[in-house]
Amino acid sequence: MVVYKKWGGNDVKIGATEYQFLKFEDILAVVEKYPDTKSLRDLASNLANDPEFRKKI
Repeated sequence: MVVYKKWGGNDVKIGATEYQFLKFEDILAVVEKYPDTKSLRDLASNLANDPEFRKKI
């Protein structure tokens, strides 16, 4: 998962697939998806509430 600036990047559609091209400066963070999470919100919740989850990272 990549977190980027709100107005960063250019959207391009090739066939049925949509791509977003970003400049390096527009990327704020790259977040790995952990097996126990389905979304960034789940990751934040697990980090805040589960001390054992924090040890896995």
